[in-house]
Amino acid sequence: MNNGSGATVTRTSGPTSTERASALGIDRVYDYTTTDPADQAELQGTFDVVHDTSGSLPVRTAVRPLNKTGLSPTRSGAAAPAPGR
Repeated sequence: MNNGSGATVTRTSGPTSTERASALGIDRVYDYTTTDPADQAELQGTFDVVHDTSGSLPVRTAVRPLNKTGLSPTRSGAAAPAPGR
């Protein structure tokens, strides 16, 4: 993944993919089998975009880490706004 735009990229991966994700240039990688990033206090309110590529993340969970102007695109193409918007 090229994050030459200056973005900080955070991703969840399974235990067999975390090293590969880091090697691709992802800044923070969480093993979803041991850590739920949505429960990490330091991540709350920090993201501009939360994109769930599997479509399994509940909207309530996806919007928790968004900042006040953040969006979470859904598989249908709609975007769930951050809480309080």
